[in-house]
Formats: sequence, structure tokens, C-alpha cells
Amino acid sequence: MVVKNNGASITQLDLSAVDYVQMSYSNTNFNWVSDLTYGDGTLFVSLNDGADNSKAVAKISAPFVHNATTTEKHTAMFKSNWAGAHETGAPLDKMVYGNVGSSKRLMGVTSCAPGYSFPTSDLTGSGALDITEYFYFQGGMPDKVFSVINGGKTYLVVLHSGIHTVKVDEQYLDGSKTDINADATGTDWTNPFLSISGTGTYDATHIKKYDDNNNKMIAYLSTSQFLAIDASNVLKPVNY
Repeated sequence: MVVKNNGASITQLDLSAVDYVQMSYSNTNFNWVSDLTYGDGTLFVSLNDGADNSKAVAKISAPFVHNATTTEKHTAMFKSNWAGAHETGAPLDKMVYGNVGSSKRLMGVTSCAPGYSFPTSDLTGSGALDITEYFYFQGGMPDKVFSVINGGKTYLVVLHSGIHTVKVDEQYLDGSKTDINADATGTDWTNPFLSISGTGTYDATHIKKYDDNNNKMIAYLSTSQFLAIDASNVLKPVNY
């Protein structure tokens, strides 16, 4: 392939001599990767078969060896009492590794739209990976998640449905809110996009929804700021 621009030719880069590593899944039913993240010397992959009967998280440790096989653990349904025993067989659509206190965790949001967090140690042993809803966004799909340590606490930052940017407090990530799904209270009806179960009144100090709700993409920049591409395609830093 040759592309010409103003008389200059751009040729395709030859990748035949580039080193690469290809890895396999022990289960061949998976059609695509929903997301992947790296931490503590391990690659974690959220897998999806396109149906409701086979979702999993795979892991493999570095250094990666060509033709190595990952180990996988199937995920059970999300389970909560929010809005009447909400359950879904959705994959872990967006997932990121992060340290929450002394715990090494995978956390993120899936479609329609439970938020989750669990220790990476849960991926060892037999049986399914039982995932519980820790917080909840009303509907839509997550586009991006990342974790940040800010002010000595870990937060999950989420771009949801291509519009809403939200910062989720550590108390919804570390497992300390054991009553998170006790009932269906906690909805701030002035902000119906955001619902938190079992917490009473919605508290913006713990779940912060940013005023600019037209971001197209976000990315980690530092412990004090993240980058956002807004509706005008302007790249700008935003303070946490």
C-alpha cells in the first residue's frame, strides 16, 4: 500500500521483523476481549463469548512467552437488591487494575451498569468468580475507566455513555460498604443518572459527577488532573 500526499509517498511499515507474543485462552468459546489491564506483573483480560453463558477473566504473568496459555475464571452474575434483585450476565465491559489500600484489585463498570471491585486473589482457586454490585449507574455503557490515588485515597474515574464523567470514592471500591445493596435507597432524583444503593442520601463528596458532561474521552494524566476531550474536540486537563 502506498499513500501519496502533496507529492510525498507514505509506504506501509514492514512489521515482518517485529517481535511479538501470541497467547491463547484455555477455553476457545470466547469471541472477543471486552477490556484488558496490567498490574503487579500480570495481564488481566475480560473475555466475552457474545452470549449469556460464558464470560470470564483471564490472567497471565510476565514475562510473556509465545504460545503460552492463560488461566481463566468464569464470572457469575452480578447480584444485588437494587431495584428488585438486579441480575445480569454481562461481561466486565471496562476493567482496570489498582491498589485500594493494601488490596490489589480489579474494578470497573459493566453494561446497564453495575460497578464492581474485587481482589485479584479471587482469581485463584476453583469455581466461578462471584461478583457483587458495589455501586450503580442508571443504564448505558461505560467507555473508559482508570484508577487514581488522590489525597491518599483510591478513586475510580469513569466515562459513561460517552457523556458523563464520574469519580467513585474508595469506600465503594474496598469492600467496606458491606450494606451497599441493603435496599434501593440512595437515588438523587435531581441527578437521576446516578444511583447508589443502601447509602441513604446521595453524597457528592463520595460520588462526584463533573459539571462538564460532554466529554468524548478521558485519560489518566497525574494524581491531580486527568485529560478530557470535550464535545468541541478540545483536549484539556481537569482537576480531580
